[in-house]
Amino acid sequence: MVLRREIFRCSNCGLENGVISFGFEFGGYGYMTGRNESGTKFCILELIGNATYEEFCKLYEEECGDGDIIRMQRMFAIACDPIDGCRVSFTAKPRVCSGCGSDEFEPVLRSEPADDIEYFEVSYTTWNSLDIEAKRLLIKEAYNKTV
Repeated sequence: MVLRREIFRCSNCGLENGVISFGFEFGGYGYMTGRNESGTKFCILELIGNATYEEFCKLYEEECGDGDIIRMQRMFAIACDPIDGCRVSFTAKPRVCSGCGSDEFEPVLRSEPADDIEYFEVSYTTWNSLDIEAKRLLIKEAYNKTV
């Protein structure tokens, strides 16, 4: 699997913007991309068959029960180990032009391929060392910060 930085041109002002994606040969079904909070490193999270993610989702539903899948996926970052000392974030940045704020883009056709980006697999060492009550408490605290 490869993460790519692809270039798109703003339809409004013409500025070229880089977008992180799974590329054309892989649709990314069952995966989610994240980054460290500094935005310098990227990670891929496999959702299907991920025991830690399944445990987190179960505990989230038991503690919060709001059915907000997007919030739950963003909050899953609390279960992930830091990357290069920075906390992981699954908060998607809106895809808007960095020049004018437009959300209308067109692909830029280039002779060279999109840039491949190094990525890290997510690990859960700290989360897995906690007992169930500590995990519940972390989820409650994170949920209360996002309400």
